[in-house]
Amino acid sequence: MKFNPFDGAQAADWALMAGVEASTRHANARRACFRCDLLGGVYISGQARPSPFLNTAAFSVTDVPGGRVADKLSAVTNEDVLVRRENADDVGAIRVVNEVAFGGSEEADLVDRLRKEGAVLASFVAEREGRVIGHIMFSRMLIEAAESSIPSVALAPLAVLPTYQRGGVGSRLVQFGLEWLRTRGERSVLVLGHPRYYQRFGFSTDRARALTSSFSPDAFMALELVANALDGISGTVRYPAAFGL
Repeated sequence: MKFNPFDGAQAADWALMAGVEASTRHANARRACFRCDLLGGVYISGQARPSPFLNTAAFSVTDVPGGRVADKLSAVTNEDVLVRRENADDVGAIRVVNEVAFGGSEEADLVDRLRKEGAVLASFVAEREGRVIGHIMFSRMLIEAAESSIPSVALAPLAVLPTYQRGGVGSRLVQFGLEWLRTRGERSVLVLGHPRYYQRFGFSTDRARALTSSFSPDAFMALELVANALDGISGTVRYPAAFGL
């Protein structure tokens, strides 16, 4: 079956939007509780210190002993939720999260196809009490401009188990993933979804207007990870073959 990212993204957005207001209300309290282990991505027993790199809504990259955070960004804990890179043991749980969140196997199959194609840039999970409850994936895509192909990043899918969709878990996954991409030198990210949800992270339909796609311009958005990265750029977007577009 041909994957339709609008259907999947829209379903996830509507489910997650209920948690946006609650997430915003508690943002200050949550930021004060951020804990991290830069080396292993595990809970720091007995400590509750602010993260040196997730201390503002916009995030910042700071120097830490032994290297920059850009080199060690691996996981953050927020109250009782851990956001980290996926590992081989998470594959089955990630499939379950996507199937349950979207009510079918289409997005879970997409994740498998992206892995097989070798298009995955990063895949992160949200974990609570040892259980994977959320997932986000970023893959390589291209903007086919007149004289060259410009690398960009596709955000899809984003999934959170329904039980946890009103606690800001999706927001944490998006924010963590975007910061990881910034520290790796990526310049732009494209997403298809509900503007009211994704605009809070800086995504804009206006920034995607010069990009040709088969999607509704009201739902297709771009985010510049580097200021003015998309200035003067126009062309057709090309997703990995796994999307079936």
